[in-house]
Amino acid sequence: MPSEFDRVIGQKNINYVLFGIRNCKPCEILKQSIYIVRENFPNIGFWYVPSRSINYEAAQLEKKYRVKYVPRSILFRGGVEIGRFLSHVSPETLSEYLNEAALMGVLSPKPGDVEAILITP
Repeated sequence: MPSEFDRVIGQKNINYVLFGIRNCKPCEILKQSIYIVRENFPNIGFWYVPSRSINYEAAQLEKKYRVKYVPRSILFRGGVEIGRFLSHVSPETLSEYLNEAALMGVLSPKPGDVEAILITP
C-alpha cells in the first residue's frame, strides 16, 4: 500500500521535494528561492520534509531516499525520482532545473553544483 507521501507526489506530473532542517542557513536560502519561483511553475508540486524530525514518516522518507545531508532537493515525475541535488541554489538556477525537468524529464548537473545526479527515465 502506498504511503501518503507516495500518493501525493504521484498526483502531479512533477513534484519538487525539499528535505531541510530548522536553523539551517542554506535550507532557508533555498526555501526563499522556492518562494520566488514557484508561482512560475503552477504544474509542479512543491513540498517540504523536515529532516531529523521526530516525525516517524519524515524519518522513514529520509531513509528511503537516502537523505544524509541537507538541503537535499529531489524531483519526481509521476512519483518516480528523476533527479536530485544537494545545496542551495539561486532562484535563477532553480528555475533552470525546473524548466529542464518539465521539458525533458531529467535533471542534469550544472557547472558549480555541489552535487547533482542525472537520472534517466
